[in-house]
Amino acid sequence: MFLQQKLSRTFFSAITSILLVLLIGIYWYSVPLINKEVYKIEKNASRLVLNNVFELASTMQLNLKPQKEEVVHRLRQIIKNSVIAKTGYLFIFDEQGNMLHHPNPNINGTNALQLKDPKTGKPILQELIAVADTGKELEYLWDKPSDANNYSYSKLSLVRHLPELGWYICSSVYIDELQSSGKLLSQRILTMGFITFMCAIFLALIFSYWVTKPINTLALIARKVSQGDLTVTSGISRTDELGILGKAFDDMVEQMRENIEMLDLKVASRTQTLATTNAQLQQALSESQQAQQQLAQVQHINAVGQLAGGLAHDFNNILTIILGNLLAAQQDNENNRPLLLRLLPAIKASRKGSDITNRLLAFSRRQYLVPCRVNIKALIDETIELLKGSLPSKITINIDYSCDNLQVYVDANQLENCLINLVLNAKDAMPNGGIITIIVNKRVVNEFLQFDEEVTFGDYLDVTITDDGNGFSEQAINKAFEPFFTTKDTHQGSGLGLSMVFGFIKQSQGYIRIANQQNGGAKISLLLPLLTYEEENNSKAILHDDTRITKETGFSNKLILLVEDDHDVRAIIREQLISFGLNVIEANDSDEAEQLIDTINDLYGMVSDISMPGNKDGFELATLLKSRSPNCKIVLMSGYFQQQQKPNKDTPILLKKPFVASKLFQALQ
Repeated sequence: MFLQQKLSRTFFSAITSILLVLLIGIYWYSVPLINKEVYKIEKNASRLVLNNVFELASTMQLNLKPQKEEVVHRLRQIIKNSVIAKTGYLFIFDEQGNMLHHPNPNINGTNALQLKDPKTGKPILQELIAVADTGKELEYLWDKPSDANNYSYSKLSLVRHLPELGWYICSSVYIDELQSSGKLLSQRILTMGFITFMCAIFLALIFSYWVTKPINTLALIARKVSQGDLTVTSGISRTDELGILGKAFDDMVEQMRENIEMLDLKVASRTQTLATTNAQLQQALSESQQAQQQLAQVQHINAVGQLAGGLAHDFNNILTIILGNLLAAQQDNENNRPLLLRLLPAIKASRKGSDITNRLLAFSRRQYLVPCRVNIKALIDETIELLKGSLPSKITINIDYSCDNLQVYVDANQLENCLINLVLNAKDAMPNGGIITIIVNKRVVNEFLQFDEEVTFGDYLDVTITDDGNGFSEQAINKAFEPFFTTKDTHQGSGLGLSMVFGFIKQSQGYIRIANQQNGGAKISLLLPLLTYEEENNSKAILHDDTRITKETGFSNKLILLVEDDHDVRAIIREQLISFGLNVIEANDSDEAEQLIDTINDLYGMVSDISMPGNKDGFELATLLKSRSPNCKIVLMSGYFQQQQKPNKDTPILLKKPFVASKLFQALQ
């Protein structure tokens, strides 16, 4: 009795195992995987079903020998009810070729040794016996119930041998049935891919609008600020980079307005005090009063310049992050035309923002200059030739050179812009026509001379421009160099022209003076230091901006130190350096950079901000690195620059933020 219970439990466990194996096989056949992978997985499912049935049968033949006939009968029933995939099945034949079980009644119970494979012409059972227990599948041709006697459908069989029973257990399934689920999944994936693509386009449009709208708003606000309206705000309240940019811009305008109002109050107060003093002292103190007024004006302009320069530096850092990410997005999506249509206006607006900060930097004497030897006669002749098409025929320009070979060390482009600005201002002052005179000579200063400030003794280039207009009003003379001050109509000038000229001249170690001629008309005089013979030999040529980045940079696997305290700016520059093939090590302040310079001996070069936290600035770090590695490459960068230094062979290359990758690449070369 105990033996029967044990055999019964074993039998039902076997039945449960067979059902579980069949469910696993059916599951694998129902999962729609693609093409070859689906085909392989479903073949493995067929192999799994057959192997489990084989293992079950082997177990049963060992444990159930006393009830062999009954077990064999019941096992046949289980195999008979087994289905693989949709129409696949299991069948059994013995070593003599007798078909012990087959779902086809025409074959079941017959000797099938004579059944041949239409594909090879060999007996099918012999081919099945040949692959038994080898792990290989047999592919042969057979008909379908829906297309009887048409032996053109490929089937796949896997065979296991039971030597104790003399049985061969075979699985049989149509190959096209294995492949059908892959085709179904392919269609599904194609549909989902199309839907995903459309969603991506939609999200890209939303993202582009999210980026460009606030930038366009900032551009509009910037134009209003450039026209003198310091009451406007951006209205951008977001927590991302554009929100930070909008807040920074609002803070900049608000600070500028408050400081200008405060400075105006201070200047007005001091002017009133000086006016009272002047009335009391009358003629005896007139010269002292004039000096005090000039001092107050210089202090006012310097204060505004420091304010504008500091704010422009922070604004340039923000623009570096925005412009760098926009350019990277443009490069990564060159074939995405809808996204490019959104990115290009954003890039253009960012560069307009950079132009505005450049104007403020020019006034604050911190713009980026590229000085070189300049022959003043050649430059003025080219500038006037360029302007002739813009001047009406009723205006004449006369040029008087006292010396033809005067050279200065300045930024040629900025000096040209300076001359163009002054000549066009003279033209606007003479709507009915007149004569513009440009006088160029050498001036030796060896006694007291007052321009915007007292002139240092030395040799200078003196450029004086006069016109036949109405001259300057007293208010214009006092405020001519202040940013956003203009005597023109609202839409005819930004008020930054003379302030830019003033900033450029001062940054170039020069002097400027505006006055009225005795017979009417305005007179503007510029003094620029003349080059000495040694300075002419040491001065450098202009770097051009036409470098193209190529794969053969020669930077591969070279180590460069990046020093920048702003994390986001550092991330942008790091990506640019890595794209050149360089390995990058970073420092967020000068103290950390100094430790790395002392520790690492094989640095290829350094890219560093000039102003940063720590005990040293960028120039001092450059000097330290040069002392250890004289041949290393050094590039310094900043949102603004101090007064231009005299040329030196060891002077590092300077880059103004924001800059594009090609300029950094050129500087490293």
